[in-house]
Amino acid sequence: MKKILSLLLVTVLLLGTASAFAAQKVGVAMPTNSLQRWNQDGANMKAQLEKAGYEVDLQYANNDVATQVSQLENMILGGAEVLVIASID
Repeated sequence: MKKILSLLLVTVLLLGTASAFAAQKVGVAMPTNSLQRWNQDGANMKAQLEKAGYEVDLQYANNDVATQVSQLENMILGGAEVLVIASID
């Protein structure tokens, strides 16, 4: 429940500053796509951010910490200005 509230809070904060960051890239890192919950959270987050004008890089790490760290590094190198992380660990 805390994670859902945290994700929602981050979404609200991002959407509230949409005019300041319009058309910037946002990286969204989810732990796994093997659970319906993370698929829904990822899809909803992506839809809301795109609606607000962001370019979204959504990735799932299959519950592997090293994979998620690598994905985050690649998001930063790829130009992500903001990261939303549902961490595995």
